[in-house]
Amino acid sequence: MAGAGQFICISLVVLLANFFFMMIYQISTVAASQPPLTKIPTDIDDKPVVVVAAGTAHPRALTAPLSSSGVAVELEELLPETMENGTTNHMIVLQGETVLLPCKAYSLGQRTVSWIRRRDWHIMSSGSHIYTADSRFSVLNRPGSPDWILMLKSPQLYDSGTYECQIAGGQGQVSHFVELLVWTPVASVVEGSEHHVEAESNIQLHCKLYPQVNTVHNINSNETNTNGSSREQQTLHQLSLPAVMGGRAPFVWFHNGRPLIHGGKSSAGLGLVSIYLENVVESNAGKSDWMTWTSRLVIQRADPADSGNYTCAPWRGKSASVNVFVSQGELHLSIDFEL
Repeated sequence: MAGAGQFICISLVVLLANFFFMMIYQISTVAASQPPLTKIPTDIDDKPVVVVAAGTAHPRALTAPLSSSGVAVELEELLPETMENGTTNHMIVLQGETVLLPCKAYSLGQRTVSWIRRRDWHIMSSGSHIYTADSRFSVLNRPGSPDWILMLKSPQLYDSGTYECQIAGGQGQVSHFVELLVWTPVASVVEGSEHHVEAESNIQLHCKLYPQVNTVHNINSNETNTNGSSREQQTLHQLSLPAVMGGRAPFVWFHNGRPLIHGGKSSAGLGLVSIYLENVVESNAGKSDWMTWTSRLVIQRADPADSGNYTCAPWRGKSASVNVFVSQGELHLSIDFEL
């Protein structure tokens, strides 16, 4: 009996050993069939930053498809509109109108977006913090949004220049530049500061509206073309006063502070007032062309009561004045005195 019991014990031990070996084998087989675990990157700040301009590119959170060779396509190949480092946007704005300077930053991580005014290398902002006493500047950014917009309220001519959106990291910096051109319409009376007419004749005055800019030579951009004109001059032909001014008439004429209306009567009450608007393309010594608006004021049957100050005032910008003298039937002589 003792021998039989020993045999049974040995048999049980062998069966248990085989059972454990089978379990270990199955576990190792299942583990080998599983894909390796993906290591979560901890060096997020070392990933490259993607910067785009003007909101044209929108990287999509999709798995990159396979190319014909079976290799995953780079995300940048799916987004041809993504800008490269160092690209520039050109913006033109009318003086006084709020302007938004665009910049988008993707894969930002812990890095900070800064706006720099290149004229004096002044850091305008870092993140959402403003580092200028000029309250006209502010940064627009919603949490989680790639947009880092520098907003400038009531821009003036001296605000023209280069603004840099910069993201600095361990692998260097990525920058996007915005070339801002602020302009304003300036009126000029062709007849000069004085104009003399005889009574019963017509008063004709011509007022031209020119675009005025503050030419700034920036460190980042000093662009000229082959005929020597600057980029600011070349962009002036893009201005369209009626469109910029919301469809309003670009000019208003005043006589001694009283507005003149097309089809109305003159100040003397005798002549009819006519106001005509024309636009022509003018050149600056062949270097640049721009569209100039001209307002022509005609007052029929002028009377001495129509003498006085005539002001041509653009809807927005600098006005110009001329003093008109209506002579009662006498020939006006202009004498120059030399002292």
